[in-house]
Amino acid sequence: MKKISLVVFPALTIVLEALPMGAVCTFAISPTERVRETFSYFSLIPFGYANFAPLITAILTVVANKTIMVVPKPLIGQTASEFLWKREKHLPMRRS
Repeated sequence: MKKISLVVFPALTIVLEALPMGAVCTFAISPTERVRETFSYFSLIPFGYANFAPLITAILTVVANKTIMVVPKPLIGQTASEFLWKREKHLPMRRS
């Protein structure tokens, strides 16, 4: 179950950010009338209107998901104690 969630949830974040209802821009047609339009996080239209956060969030999400999904095989399942144990094997033994 844990391995499935490690693949499903990152993929789900990319799908939800790609939907056209993430970034909201409010445009003023007249002094009293406002129009709200929604865009995808990956759209450059909010970026062009100085709303930088959605595009930066989308790029960082893709980078984070890429680093999560591409993990060297020796590091999977390796605990800190195993790492320290392997390191101690190479130390010279002390003589009393």
